[in-house]
Amino acid sequence: MASTGRVVVAGSINADVVVRVARLPRPGETVAATTVEWHAGGKGANQAAAAAGGAPTRFVGCVGDDEHGPRLLDALGRFGVDVCVRTVSGPSGQAFVTVDGTGENSIVVVAGANAGLAVADVTGLALTEADVAVAPLESPVEAVLAFLQDAAPARRILNPTPVERCTPALLAEADIVVVNEHEHAVLADAPPGPTMIVTLGPRGVRVGDHHTPGVEVRAVDTTGAGDCFVGTLAARLARGDDLAAATAAANDAAARSVTRRGAMDSFR
Repeated sequence: MASTGRVVVAGSINADVVVRVARLPRPGETVAATTVEWHAGGKGANQAAAAAGGAPTRFVGCVGDDEHGPRLLDALGRFGVDVCVRTVSGPSGQAFVTVDGTGENSIVVVAGANAGLAVADVTGLALTEADVAVAPLESPVEAVLAFLQDAAPARRILNPTPVERCTPALLAEADIVVVNEHEHAVLADAPPGPTMIVTLGPRGVRVGDHHTPGVEVRAVDTTGAGDCFVGTLAARLARGDDLAAATAAANDAAARSVTRRGAMDSFR
C-alpha cells in the first residue's frame, strides 16, 4: 500500500547506557553486570525510527552540544528519518537501562537537552488530514500540548509516559492514547474522549472491548517494545490502514522487537 501521509514525532532523544544483569537489583542491593552497551534511544526517537519503516517520518526534538548529539542524529538518519533537531547548550538526554536475564528492564532517564524543547520547535509544521502526529511525554508538557493543538487536522497519538505528567488538556487534544496497564489504571478516572489503546505485554493489546492476543516469542530485551508499537501504529495509520489493522500490525512488530537486543536497534 502506497504511503498517503507522513508521521511527525515530537519528543525525546537519548543516549542509552544499557547494562545486563542476571536479575534486577532490589532496593539497596548491588549486583554485577555482564555487559555494558551504548544505544541511541529516547521515546520520541524510538517511535520515529519504528515509524520510518512504514511511512515518511520526521522527528522534532533537541540534542546537546556534547559528544552524544552527532551520534544520536546519525543513528536516526540511518533509519531514514527526516531530522528537525535544535542543538542546545549542555548535555544530551541520557537513559540508564538495566536488563535482566528474562528481558525485563528498569530505566532511569535524565532529560538533558530534551527539557529545552520549546513551543516554537513544535508548531507551524503544517500537518494535513493524511498525516499522523505522535507525542510521548518525556518533553515539557507545554510543548507537547502546543504540538497536539497545532497538529490538527492530523490524527494525533498521545503516549502519556511518564503518566504522572498527563493532564486533562493533553487528553482533550488527542485522538488516540496508547498506554500500558499501569498507565491505564492511573487514567481510569479521566473523562471519555480519545480512543484508548492498552498494551498488555505478552498478552497482546486491547482497544475498547476488542482484545488482540499476543504473539508467542522468546523475549530477549523488552526495552523499546512500547515505542515500536506506537511508531508502527502511526505508520500504518498514515498509510491508510483502519485502526484494527494498524493495531494488529503494531502488536506483531512489538513482539518481534523483544526478540532482539536494544530499543531502536531491535526495530530493523
